[in-house]
Amino acid sequence: MKEAVIIFTRVPLPGETKTRLEDTLTKNQCAKLHECFLKDIYSILKDIKKDIFIFYTPIGKEELLKNILGEGINSYPQRGNNLGERMYNAISLILQMGYKSCLLIGSDIPEIKKEYLEEGFHLLENNNIVLGPTIDGGYYMVGMKKPHKEVFEKITYGQGNVIENTLNKARASLLKCGIAKTCADIDTGEDLKVLISKIYNKEELFCYNTIDFLKDFKLNGEDCEEITYDRA
Repeated sequence: MKEAVIIFTRVPLPGETKTRLEDTLTKNQCAKLHECFLKDIYSILKDIKKDIFIFYTPIGKEELLKNILGEGINSYPQRGNNLGERMYNAISLILQMGYKSCLLIGSDIPEIKKEYLEEGFHLLENNNIVLGPTIDGGYYMVGMKKPHKEVFEKITYGQGNVIENTLNKARASLLKCGIAKTCADIDTGEDLKVLISKIYNKEELFCYNTIDFLKDFKLNGEDCEEITYDRA
């Protein structure tokens, strides 16, 4: 039986995506940066030989995703009244297709590596749920072999205790949880500054579209045009 990865994303529209970065970037730059994130993540996913699905919002903007990632993408609109419902519904749909397991990941994680995803699938072999923590207390990845609605219910997303509350719900339902590697997501200007610092310090990154984008503007006086980066 096959395994699948869900990219869970907003469509990169100016003024509708990465809005917490708007004190650092213009609306158009926020959308372009998110587009770069998507391209980088999609490229990394193709290396792990799993089926890839894009679950997007808002409805009706699929053509823009195709323009970014290509005509052959498998894309579905997100369904549900809140973030938890939408993630649960996406995972449920993929598992109903016959996949033995799936990972759902966010789209603002330019530092992700294929090893993180491979670890996620490995952990799922002996756990009911896998979570990949973010530095700010959320998670960038959730994996399941069967849909478990209870871990998405009554969670206030966007706060610093999301993964803690999710783990508590899982354990209350006697679900065994695996924890994958931590990965930073990009929500704020401070997050972006940290990413740029890692690029300057030549840390091992594979987000080449994002790196190229960051060359084109200055952030708090730092000249990103000076960045040079070796491709792996």
